[in-house]
Amino acid sequence: MTKKPHDLLTQADIKAEYSIIKNLKKYFPKFNIISEEKGLIDKKSPYSWIVDPLDGTTNFIMANPLFASVLSLWYKKDCILCFFWAPYLEEMYWAEKNKGAFLNNKKIHVSGTKKLKDAYLTFCHGSKMKFIDQSKTIYSKLKTAAVDFRQLGSSGLEMCYVAAGKTDGHIIPGGKIWDAGAGALLVREAGGKVTDFKNRDWRWGIKDFLATNGKIHQEFLRKIKNL
Repeated sequence: MTKKPHDLLTQADIKAEYSIIKNLKKYFPKFNIISEEKGLIDKKSPYSWIVDPLDGTTNFIMANPLFASVLSLWYKKDCILCFFWAPYLEEMYWAEKNKGAFLNNKKIHVSGTKKLKDAYLTFCHGSKMKFIDQSKTIYSKLKTAAVDFRQLGSSGLEMCYVAAGKTDGHIIPGGKIWDAGAGALLVREAGGKVTDFKNRDWRWGIKDFLATNGKIHQEFLRKIKNL
Protein backbone atom coordinates (compact mmCIF):
# COMPACT_ATOMS: atom_id res chain seq x y z
CA MET A 1 0.00 0.00 0.00
CA THR A 2 1.31 3.49 -0.88
CA LYS A 3 0.22 6.56 1.09
CA LYS A 4 1.96 8.85 -1.41
CA PRO A 5 5.09 8.60 -3.57
CA HIS A 6 8.09 7.33 -1.57
CA ASP A 7 5.86 6.71 1.48
CA LEU A 8 4.70 3.10 2.02
CA LEU A 9 2.22 1.52 4.42
CA THR A 10 1.82 -2.18 5.22
CA GLN A 11 -0.52 -4.30 7.31
CA ALA A 12 2.40 -4.65 9.72
CA ASP A 13 2.34 -0.86 10.30
CA ILE A 14 -1.39 -0.98 11.01
CA LYS A 15 -1.30 -4.02 13.30
CA ALA A 16 1.76 -2.81 15.23
CA GLU A 17 0.17 0.60 15.70
CA TYR A 18 -3.09 -0.96 16.93
CA SER A 19 -1.25 -3.08 19.52
CA ILE A 20 0.91 -0.21 20.77
CA ILE A 21 -1.99 2.25 21.05
CA LYS A 22 -4.17 -0.34 22.78
CA ASN A 23 -1.56 -0.80 25.51
CA LEU A 24 -0.82 2.90 25.86
CA LYS A 25 -4.52 3.57 26.37
CA LYS A 26 -4.64 0.82 28.98
CA TYR A 27 -1.61 1.87 31.03
CA PHE A 28 -1.60 5.64 30.37
CA PRO A 29 -5.27 6.52 29.84
CA LYS A 30 -4.83 10.23 30.56
CA PHE A 31 -1.92 10.83 28.17
CA ASN A 32 -2.21 12.11 24.60
CA ILE A 33 -1.10 9.79 21.80
CA ILE A 34 0.32 10.99 18.49
CA SER A 35 0.79 8.24 15.91
CA GLU A 36 2.21 8.37 12.40
CA GLU A 37 -0.83 6.61 10.94
CA LYS A 38 -3.72 7.50 13.31
CA GLY A 39 -2.79 11.09 14.12
CA LEU A 40 -3.68 12.71 17.46
CA ILE A 41 -5.68 11.18 20.30
CA ASP A 42 -6.11 14.30 22.43
CA LYS A 43 -6.62 13.92 26.18
CA LYS A 44 -5.65 17.55 26.94
CA SER A 45 -2.60 16.34 28.83
CA PRO A 46 0.87 17.95 28.94
CA TYR A 47 2.21 14.42 28.33
CA SER A 48 2.15 12.82 24.88
CA TRP A 49 3.26 9.44 23.61
CA ILE A 50 4.53 9.63 20.02
CA VAL A 51 4.41 6.39 18.04
CA ASP A 52 6.07 5.20 14.85
CA PRO A 53 4.95 1.56 14.66
CA LEU A 54 7.31 0.64 11.82
CA ASP A 55 10.26 2.86 11.00
CA GLY A 56 11.89 1.40 7.91
CA THR A 57 8.83 0.07 6.09
CA THR A 58 10.67 -0.39 2.79
CA ASN A 59 13.34 -2.46 4.56
CA PHE A 60 10.59 -4.57 6.15
CA ILE A 61 9.00 -5.20 2.74
CA MET A 62 12.41 -6.23 1.35
CA ALA A 63 13.08 -8.59 4.31
CA ASN A 64 15.92 -6.32 5.38
CA PRO A 65 16.23 -6.56 9.20
CA LEU A 66 16.99 -2.84 9.66
CA PHE A 67 13.62 -1.61 10.89
CA ALA A 68 12.24 -0.71 14.30
CA SER A 69 9.24 0.37 16.32
CA VAL A 70 9.80 3.79 17.90
CA LEU A 71 8.05 5.13 20.98
CA SER A 72 8.77 8.36 22.83
CA LEU A 73 7.24 10.28 25.73
CA TRP A 74 7.11 14.06 25.60
CA TYR A 75 6.32 16.62 28.27
CA LYS A 76 4.84 19.45 26.26
CA LYS A 77 7.49 19.83 23.51
CA ASP A 78 10.35 18.20 25.37
CA CYS A 79 11.23 14.53 24.80
CA ILE A 80 11.91 12.86 28.15
CA LEU A 81 11.92 9.13 27.27
CA CYS A 82 12.42 7.12 24.08
CA PHE A 83 12.56 3.49 22.94
CA PHE A 84 13.69 1.90 19.67
CA TRP A 85 12.94 -1.82 19.33
CA ALA A 86 14.60 -3.65 16.42
CA PRO A 87 13.02 -7.13 16.68
CA TYR A 88 15.14 -9.05 14.17
CA LEU A 89 18.33 -7.65 15.70
CA GLU A 90 17.01 -8.17 19.25
CA GLU A 91 18.19 -4.66 20.08
CA MET A 92 16.42 -2.22 22.36
CA TYR A 93 17.86 1.30 22.38
CA TRP A 94 16.44 3.65 24.96
CA ALA A 95 17.15 6.84 26.85
CA GLU A 96 15.70 8.88 29.68
CA LYS A 97 16.44 12.57 29.90
CA ASN A 98 19.48 13.31 32.09
CA LYS A 99 20.00 9.60 32.79
CA GLY A 100 21.99 8.41 29.76
CA ALA A 101 21.42 6.22 26.72
CA PHE A 102 21.38 2.42 26.62
CA LEU A 103 21.40 -0.60 24.33
CA ASN A 104 19.86 -3.67 25.98
CA ASN A 105 20.55 -2.10 29.40
CA LYS A 106 24.24 -1.43 28.63
CA LYS A 107 25.18 2.24 28.58
CA ILE A 108 26.25 3.56 25.19
CA HIS A 109 28.32 6.53 24.03
CA VAL A 110 29.02 8.26 20.75
CA SER A 111 32.28 7.58 18.91
CA GLY A 112 35.58 9.36 19.38
CA THR A 113 36.14 10.08 15.68
CA LYS A 114 37.57 13.59 15.30
CA LYS A 115 37.88 14.12 11.54
CA LEU A 116 35.21 13.92 8.85
CA LYS A 117 37.59 12.03 6.56
CA ASP A 118 37.68 9.21 9.13
CA ALA A 119 33.91 9.16 9.69
CA TYR A 120 31.14 6.75 8.76
CA LEU A 121 28.01 8.72 7.90
CA THR A 122 24.39 7.96 7.05
CA PHE A 123 21.47 9.92 5.69
CA CYS A 124 17.71 9.78 5.32
CA HIS A 125 15.11 12.22 4.00
CA GLY A 126 11.45 13.16 4.08
CA SER A 127 9.10 11.85 1.39
CA LYS A 128 8.59 15.18 -0.41
CA MET A 129 10.60 15.74 -3.59
CA LYS A 130 12.30 18.85 -2.19
CA PHE A 131 13.79 16.77 0.62
CA ILE A 132 14.85 14.04 -1.80
CA ASP A 133 16.55 16.67 -3.97
CA GLN A 134 18.30 18.07 -0.89
CA SER A 135 19.56 14.61 -0.01
CA LYS A 136 21.03 14.24 -3.51
CA THR A 137 23.01 17.43 -3.02
CA ILE A 138 24.15 16.35 0.43
CA TYR A 139 25.21 12.97 -0.95
CA SER A 140 27.30 14.60 -3.68
CA LYS A 141 29.10 16.73 -1.08
CA LEU A 142 29.70 14.02 1.53
CA LYS A 143 30.18 10.72 -0.31
CA THR A 144 33.89 11.26 -0.92
CA ALA A 145 34.51 13.47 2.13
CA ALA A 146 34.18 10.58 4.61
CA VAL A 147 35.09 6.90 4.77
CA ASP A 148 31.54 6.13 3.64
CA PHE A 149 28.17 7.83 3.41
CA ARG A 150 25.07 5.70 2.86
CA GLN A 151 21.34 5.34 3.46
CA LEU A 152 20.35 2.41 5.69
CA GLY A 153 16.60 2.96 5.35
CA SER A 154 15.54 3.50 8.97
CA SER A 155 16.17 7.00 10.31
CA GLY A 156 15.43 5.86 13.85
CA LEU A 157 18.05 3.12 13.77
CA GLU A 158 20.50 5.42 12.01
CA MET A 159 20.18 7.82 14.96
CA CYS A 160 20.67 4.85 17.29
CA TYR A 161 23.88 3.94 15.49
CA VAL A 162 25.27 7.43 16.08
CA ALA A 163 24.38 7.16 19.77
CA ALA A 164 26.06 3.75 20.05
CA GLY A 165 29.24 4.86 18.26
CA LYS A 166 28.63 2.51 15.33
CA THR A 167 28.57 5.52 13.01
CA ASP A 168 29.71 9.09 13.50
CA GLY A 169 26.96 11.22 11.96
CA HIS A 170 23.48 11.18 10.46
CA ILE A 171 21.69 13.87 8.46
CA ILE A 172 17.99 14.18 7.61
CA PRO A 173 16.38 16.89 5.48
CA GLY A 174 12.65 16.80 6.24
CA GLY A 175 12.88 14.59 9.31
CA LYS A 176 9.82 13.48 11.26
CA ILE A 177 9.13 14.02 14.93
CA TRP A 178 8.22 10.40 15.73
CA ASP A 179 11.60 8.84 14.88
CA ALA A 180 14.21 11.60 14.48
CA GLY A 181 12.78 13.57 17.42
CA ALA A 182 13.11 10.54 19.65
CA GLY A 183 16.59 9.94 18.22
CA ALA A 184 17.64 13.45 19.21
CA LEU A 185 17.19 12.55 22.88
CA LEU A 186 19.08 9.27 22.44
CA VAL A 187 22.06 10.91 20.70
CA ARG A 188 22.28 13.75 23.21
CA GLU A 189 22.09 11.37 26.17
CA ALA A 190 24.94 9.38 24.57
CA GLY A 191 27.10 12.51 24.48
CA GLY A 192 26.40 13.63 20.91
CA LYS A 193 25.07 16.80 19.33
CA VAL A 194 21.85 17.39 17.38
CA THR A 195 21.15 20.63 15.49
CA ASP A 196 19.51 21.93 12.36
CA PHE A 197 21.64 22.75 9.31
CA LYS A 198 22.46 26.21 10.72
CA ASN A 199 23.84 24.80 14.00
CA ARG A 200 20.79 25.74 16.08
CA ASP A 201 19.95 23.15 18.72
CA TRP A 202 17.24 20.88 17.39
CA ARG A 203 13.81 21.36 18.94
CA TRP A 204 10.17 20.48 18.23
CA GLY A 205 9.04 21.80 14.85
CA ILE A 206 12.44 21.83 13.09
CA LYS A 207 12.49 19.61 10.00
CA ASP A 208 16.25 19.38 9.44
CA PHE A 209 18.36 17.12 11.64
CA LEU A 210 22.11 16.80 11.91
CA ALA A 211 23.18 14.32 14.58
CA THR A 212 26.86 13.62 15.21
CA ASN A 213 29.30 12.58 17.88
CA GLY A 214 29.90 16.31 18.40
CA LYS A 215 33.54 16.16 17.36
CA ILE A 216 32.89 16.26 13.60
CA HIS A 217 29.85 18.52 13.83
CA GLN A 218 31.40 21.81 12.72
CA GLU A 219 33.28 20.20 9.84
CA PHE A 220 30.06 18.47 8.73
CA LEU A 221 28.18 21.79 8.84
CA ARG A 222 30.83 23.49 6.71
CA LYS A 223 30.32 20.84 4.01
CA ILE A 224 26.61 21.58 3.76
CA LYS A 225 26.85 25.35 4.14
CA ASN A 226 24.39 27.29 1.96
CA LEU A 227 22.36 24.15 1.28
